[in-house]
Amino acid sequence: MHIATRRYDDRHPITLEWFDLEDRLYRKSESEFRLVVAGDLPGDPPIEKSLNLADVFAWYQDCPDQIERTVIAATDEEQSIPPPKRPEGSPPTHKKLKNLFQT
Repeated sequence: MHIATRRYDDRHPITLEWFDLEDRLYRKSESEFRLVVAGDLPGDPPIEKSLNLADVFAWYQDCPDQIERTVIAATDEEQSIPPPKRPEGSPPTHKKLKNLFQT
C-alpha cells in the first residue's frame, strides 16, 4: 500500500537545468516498508530499499515539507456504518489522547 510521496527538485550536474524527482514509500506488512527512490538523473531507473519502522520515521523527519501523505478514504459502504457509541459516562476519546501529549 502506497503511504507517502516525497517530491523535490534537483539540478543536472552538466546542463544545470532543474528537474523534478519523486520518492515513494510503500507499506508491505506491519513491520516491512519499501522506499522507491528516484534515480539521480532524469531517465535513471528508481532504486528500491527495504526499511524498518525506525527508518520510516527518520525518512518522515528528513525534509517533512516535501512529503505528501496518502489519504485513505472509506468506501461508500464503510461511510454508511455508524461509528461505535461511547459507553455512557466515559470521557470523549480526544480528551484521553490530549492527556497523552501533556508534559
